[in-house]
Amino acid sequence: MEERQTCDLAGIWRFEIDKEDRGFAEHWEKRRLTQTITLPGCLQAQGYGDAISEDTPWVQSLYDALWYQRGEYVYAQENGTKVPFLSQPPRHYTGKAWYQKTIFVPEKSDGFVGRLTLDNTKWKTTLWIDGECKGSIVSLCAPHVYETGALSAGEHTVTLCIDNGWQLSYRPDGHGVSDALGATWNGVAGAITLELFNRVWIERVKVNAQLPQAAIQVHLKNETSHIQNCIVHVQDTVHTDISADAVCVLTQGSQICELTLNYPCLL
Repeated sequence: MEERQTCDLAGIWRFEIDKEDRGFAEHWEKRRLTQTITLPGCLQAQGYGDAISEDTPWVQSLYDALWYQRGEYVYAQENGTKVPFLSQPPRHYTGKAWYQKTIFVPEKSDGFVGRLTLDNTKWKTTLWIDGECKGSIVSLCAPHVYETGALSAGEHTVTLCIDNGWQLSYRPDGHGVSDALGATWNGVAGAITLELFNRVWIERVKVNAQLPQAAIQVHLKNETSHIQNCIVHVQDTVHTDISADAVCVLTQGSQICELTLNYPCLL
């Protein structure tokens, strides 16, 4: 049995803009969305959102309600509104938009736990798997990473609500949020991956080297309902004769296994 499988969720997603903010109240995560969009990508670049006009409610103010009549700008308004921004978006939209995709878990990964990673999205996301909420994340810079829990073999529906509206107190001319640098997009600009793990796995490894010893903490996770016995083997890839082993009895949940590597050659 494979211990890990990575699924690339790039491609066509079902989609709807939630301009009137009705999706949460009407439980859009439980119905099939009707439009389509490509991810990675943003909705404004794919023809969604409002056309740019003199009345567009920009996040960053232009500080002059009649800016388009000023001599340095008036010449550019003949074929549609042009604003004095470095990166004018093709359309304008701030608020919630919903994205949905049907995925398939193969039989060999039945019961594996999932981790969904959204690389480069903003500002707030909420995830549902088969209508069950898996949480929300607010971040402008870090990947949004969700633990899905165990997934059975077969089809599952992934639903995302992405809200690029104002989430926290922040200066409107900040590079991460302003219209001037094209930062008011809604979507996912980077990779969208679903990793499927065996239900017993290594979460992370921490090494504290105080030579001639190295203390190692192996953080293990057991998502089964049974006690699992495992052997942890750690080996230096350069000094291959230096290694350590430990037998771990894993109850359900997280557990730390501690080992020590000794480096007599460095005494």
